[in-house]
Parts: sequence; C-alpha cells; structure tokens
Amino acid sequence: MNAFVYERPPFSKRLNLVPHKVLIVDDEAELRIATSEFLEQRGFEVTEAASCKNAIYKFRRNKPDAVILDYALPDGSALDILRQLQSIDSTVPTTVPVRFCCA
Repeated sequence: MNAFVYERPPFSKRLNLVPHKVLIVDDEAELRIATSEFLEQRGFEVTEAASCKNAIYKFRRNKPDAVILDYALPDGSALDILRQLQSIDSTVPTTVPVRFCCA
C-alpha cells in the first residue's frame, strides 16, 4: 500500500503570485545563506550580496522588490547603500521596502 504524501507548495504558488525578488545584503555568509534559503523555500527569488559595492551592482541588475540590509558592512553601512539606491531609483524606500538587520 502506497502512502499519500502531501507536500505543501510555497506560499507564492498557493496564492498564484509571481515570485517576488529580494536582495539580501550581509557580509556574514551564514546569516545571508540562511535568510536566502528561508525565503527561497517560500517562493521568493533571492539575490545575495556581501558588500555595498556588490549590493549596488545587483540592485541595478536585478531590480528587487525588497531589500534586506545588514547595517554594518566592510565597505560602508546600510545608510550608505540606501542613499545610493535612492539616487538610482527615487522611489526607494517608498515602493521598495528596505529592512535593516543587526546581529
């Protein structure tokens, strides 16, 4: 007898939503990867960056719907990134949610 196994689809699939793009910026690889995996399991399309410079590049390239920022990075702070994002896209943070994280 075969047991029926139900695998719950990601949240975005249950609601028939287009996957939202999220940029995670954190210099601590373990935290960045854990956050990325958590979001990907829930149907989000995730891009990662470990520095301010890389974050700006990936923001321009991927146009994320939301950004999760570690406050202190090796080459600047989350406020430095936020200022640069606002110069690229004047709607940041009004239409692109930005979340600051500190560990």
